[in-house]
Amino acid sequence: MNQISDSESALAPESTAAKAARDKIIKGRNRAVALSLAALVVLFFMITVVKFQH
Repeated sequence: MNQISDSESALAPESTAAKAARDKIIKGRNRAVALSLAALVVLFFMITVVKFQH
C-alpha cells in the first residue's frame, strides 16, 4: 500500500517541472516578504533616530 507524504497530493500529483516552478514562485515570495520586513525594520530604526535627535 502506498502512503502519501505531506508534500504530495492524492488528487493531483505534481510533475518535477511543476514542482520546480512552484518552488521558484515560493522562493521569490519569501524573498519579497524578507525584503519588506527588512525595509520596515530600517524605517522604524530611522524614525527612532530622528525622534531622539530632536
